Amino acid sequence: MKGIIKLVAVASVAAYLTGCGGEGESTASSDSLTVGVITGFGSVYVNGVEYETHNSSFSIDGESGSESDLEEGMVIALCGSVNPDGVTGEAVSITFSDDVEGYVLDVNGLNPDGTGTINVMGQNLIVDTRTLFESYNPAITSIGQLAAGHIVEVSGYSSGAGDIYATRIEVKTVE
Repeated sequence: MKGIIKLVAVASVAAYLTGCGGEGESTASSDSLTVGVITGFGSVYVNGVEYETHNSSFSIDGESGSESDLEEGMVIALCGSVNPDGVTGEAVSITFSDDVEGYVLDVNGLNPDGTGTINVMGQNLIVDTRTLFESYNPAITSIGQLAAGHIVEVSGYSSGAGDIYATRIEVKTVE
């Protein structure tokens, strides 16, 4: 189970160290770290800024990747710069690491409208109306259909109290 549960803070620090000038790498002095939820593509939209990615490097769960590996709702760490207009910029590197991946253990805290809490691998996840949902199983079309035994990958933010606010839940397989 080593590596199954990851903390947002650890992923953010690791992304900073490997993507924004850590460990002997140097970037332009205007590059800074941005952590946020992907809200769109055509480039990558994060925190209201459209970042061009044509010269960017991508790290997905510790492996080399590409923009096509990213999805809306993922929390990413982006090293780059914002143009003077404040709404466009250039990404140097983008890092994504899921926060929890594993078996759903309990869905009793989930409300009929798909909000509430679920437990994945012992980690409490808070689900709200902004949580994006995707399933690779055609029989599961909504968060409300999650059940114990499903395998999910989750991206989100720490609540600061040990829970994770889920921004994206993706069903991998059903056991």
